[in-house]
Amino acid sequence: MGSMLVRLPLAFVAGLTIYMVAMVMTVYDGLLSMVFQPIVGTMFTAVALGVLTALGTPLLLQPVWQRWRRVWWISIVLLALGLASLVVSWHPSLRVEMSDPEIGGMRESFQPTLAVGGWLAVMFSLAFCPKIGLHGDRRWL
Repeated sequence: MGSMLVRLPLAFVAGLTIYMVAMVMTVYDGLLSMVFQPIVGTMFTAVALGVLTALGTPLLLQPVWQRWRRVWWISIVLLALGLASLVVSWHPSLRVEMSDPEIGGMRESFQPTLAVGGWLAVMFSLAFCPKIGLHGDRRWL
């Protein structure tokens, strides 16, 4: 399971980093955020990556993996689309207004569908990229 031992932590770190950047840009409120958001981010990212891994497991079947390796560029395209989706989700015309009880008013935030979809796409593309691995067919090692 070597490649999965490389790809899954890489996907997790990318997912947690994206989560933390999103939180700092939208709900940062000082010391409490510095303490609790990494914990909450770790839990959300772990659950999301677990679901993505379960959904992508059929890609690891030998005949499917052989085909997936031939179209490896799909994971790169998915990564690029995920990152683009994250950037576009912050565009002023797509931002959403959210109530913030801390400031007693409204706060702008990411367009949720684009942001969450981009976050998931980045993690999936890294977790199942056939070019990332140690040796051989990179399915497991």
